[in-house]
Amino acid sequence: MFLGITVLRSTRITYLVYEFLVKDHVLSLDITMTGKSHCIKAIDTPNAAPVGGHYSQAVTFGDFIFISGQLGFKPGTSDLDVGTIEEQIRYCLGNLEQILLAAHSDLNRVIKTTLYISDVEHWPLVNQVYAQVFGEHKPARAIVPCNTLHHGFDVEIEAIATQRR
Repeated sequence: MFLGITVLRSTRITYLVYEFLVKDHVLSLDITMTGKSHCIKAIDTPNAAPVGGHYSQAVTFGDFIFISGQLGFKPGTSDLDVGTIEEQIRYCLGNLEQILLAAHSDLNRVIKTTLYISDVEHWPLVNQVYAQVFGEHKPARAIVPCNTLHHGFDVEIEAIATQRR
């Protein structure tokens, strides 16, 4: 159960203490932010698939980048040409990469991805192409099977990354 947040501020440091009650014990998560201003900034690039609703391609907060789910559109387009699962995963990751570049980052700075796939049978192909694109870099990852995705696509990827310093 979530108990609350304590915020302590000085001129250059902000401490956030999140407190949770877990099995009759208080668990605290301390976060320290220093130096720069932390505001939410929207990222939008014409080199990735355009948004189709009331959301941003990505937002940054501090050095973190939160990338919205990317469908298998060819990067920079909104063409509804749904290709093979291999093409879709490459296009999803291509859109992700273009958004990362616009946010001063790259695929090697991805911390975590969440992949939504329309059929668990796609898992081996998705994993194969994903490994080819990411190479030696292995971000944390979740794959969530679901029945359907928007526009008939079979894969969608969202990610969290950090900016280059």
